[in-house]
Amino acid sequence: MAALHKQFTRVLLIITLLGVLAVPPVATLAGQQSSTTQAPLWSYETNGVVLSVAVSSDGNYVVAGSKDDNVYFFDRNGNLLWHYRTGDNVQSVDISSDGDYVVAGSKDGYIYFFDKNGNLLWRGEAAGGAWSVSIDSDGDYVAVGSWDGYIYLYDKQGNLLWKYSTASGVWSVDISNDGSYVAAGSGDNYIYYFSKNGSLLWKYSTARSVWSVSVSGDGNYVTAGSNDHYVYFFSKSGDLLWRYETGFEIESVSLSEDGNYVVAGSRDYKIYFFNKNGSLIWSYKASDEVSAVSISSNGSYVVAGSKDGYIYFFSKNGNLIWSYSTDERVLDVSISNDGSYVAAGSLNHYVYLFSGQAAGGQTASTPSSATSEAAGGTHETGGTAGGGTTTGPSAGGGEGVSETLTSSGSSKALHEYEIVIITLIIFGMIGIILKMKNKF
Repeated sequence: MAALHKQFTRVLLIITLLGVLAVPPVATLAGQQSSTTQAPLWSYETNGVVLSVAVSSDGNYVVAGSKDDNVYFFDRNGNLLWHYRTGDNVQSVDISSDGDYVVAGSKDGYIYFFDKNGNLLWRGEAAGGAWSVSIDSDGDYVAVGSWDGYIYLYDKQGNLLWKYSTASGVWSVDISNDGSYVAAGSGDNYIYYFSKNGSLLWKYSTARSVWSVSVSGDGNYVTAGSNDHYVYFFSKSGDLLWRYETGFEIESVSLSEDGNYVVAGSRDYKIYFFNKNGSLIWSYKASDEVSAVSISSNGSYVVAGSKDGYIYFFSKNGNLIWSYSTDERVLDVSISNDGSYVAAGSLNHYVYLFSGQAAGGQTASTPSSATSEAAGGTHETGGTAGGGTTTGPSAGGGEGVSETLTSSGSSKALHEYEIVIITLIIFGMIGIILKMKNKF
């Protein structure tokens, strides 16, 4: 009898071992790799929350706006070249491509225009507070979005060329490289697109406030992120080429200079990366809301800042090259044209500058939910306008609707299904053997 018990025990162990070996491994999706920490080239502590940052195209200069009411201007080495005190929080800053000109929008109801030596060249009105500012490549034109509901366009000399009234505060503006086109997103739910002379070329109604807009360098494409959870992508003529529904409100969007790639950051904790056809190339899940995103000129690199305190730096194929923890929410990020430099501003009062190059050294101590799938995070690839609804034509808010479904995540789901089935079979066999054993 003892020999028979041994035989049953041996069979039981063999079946269990075979069951374990039969369980397929959970796939790590393409493009995943472990990240490394990246120490900043320098950091500078202001006396308030850093609300906005911008880096020149070559990375030689960085401008920052703080809740301590100051505009700060640094060189690449972290030297504070000058700072200027406004009458209230500096909500938004931008810099010309060569770093020769800086614009800042303050809650005090003014915008400020400086040369790189810190000389205030002029001050313009933005009643209610300037919420968003954007400068063209040469510093010839400045677009402003104000809390009084107006969109303003100024020239380099400080002349107000035109202004346009919307029905609510203007959250975001962006201007094309040569200043020929201006996009704006408003709390009245509309996306607006203007020519340089102030003509409204088109507007498009979303379901909720539009928090972020971005224009390609030549003005041929516009992307926008709305509170209605959608990322929108338009042609210059206002045709809605595609839209994509995320899991929550879109806080930030950025469009590559050539218009070929779009990155979006959402309150669903995800960073989304699309091509111009609306295909979702990859998405990455952080461990909290994604506050800000920025993309290099040709779309080769992406930087994102999150409420989880991390700055994330990715390659175009979705590899997380490095990350860095500021310990508090990252409110804004900016990347140089070729991705060599990254600027960031945090709730912790610091301005940072990083090299875009991967750092050698220890594995990044990013939160487990914000790393690759192997470490417990979520990184999705593939899908065309996945799960979203593509609607056109645009500016008229046209009717025809077509839907395409994503297959993203199906491989992972299949593995999980197989694991459950095999586990049930194993336990069933074990139960049968134990019953047989008890009979003896």
